[in-house]
Amino acid sequence: MQIESINTSGSQVISQPKTRKIQQAINFSGLMKKKWVKFIGISGSVSYEPKEEDDVDVFIISEKSKLWTVILRALIARRILRDREICLSLFMDEEYAAHFYSGDMSPLKKLDAKQVIPIHGSEYYQELLKRMKFHTNPENDLDTDMHGIIDFLVFLFLAPFLYIKTQINSHMDIIKKGESAKFSPMISRKYFYLDSEKYRRYEMDFKGDDNYE
Repeated sequence: MQIESINTSGSQVISQPKTRKIQQAINFSGLMKKKWVKFIGISGSVSYEPKEEDDVDVFIISEKSKLWTVILRALIARRILRDREICLSLFMDEEYAAHFYSGDMSPLKKLDAKQVIPIHGSEYYQELLKRMKFHTNPENDLDTDMHGIIDFLVFLFLAPFLYIKTQINSHMDIIKKGESAKFSPMISRKYFYLDSEKYRRYEMDFKGDDNYE
């Protein structure tokens, strides 16, 4: 499987840690069935220049009404792979993604979005980046099909488990690394992501260009 590159700002030598961590994400993606998956990419520090100890943050976008079914599948794939560095830190469905990339984003979030390394669904992700540039809002409709009902049932089962699990992991990280390592799970039918104290501080201090270009 090859990386579907988005960032074409210029050629650069990729470090050995980054190469290894990208391959870890590719291995994980290879275990994921792509049904109902619009996009798989690498976000976080690996999309920039990671340290050896950094996790591999995986970013997944599902089809509408399939998010929690896809999250369950991702958790199973991670369990099979047995790679503790794979961090399932960001999920959203296509409806939430369209609104998120069309809305007002901080300069740091815009930069992070452009740094994401696509593994699956590059063309779809480029369309999201265009939304970020032109603020085009999608049409909204209701979840009425059977898959939406099934996904809701998976959400009811899986969301409490993930909330408790991430709170325990956050507590352990605080003990090992200090209060700056704290993170909280942000959970809804449309998204799941880890909101870290460190990232909030970066976002407040970041003075980048507020434009897409």
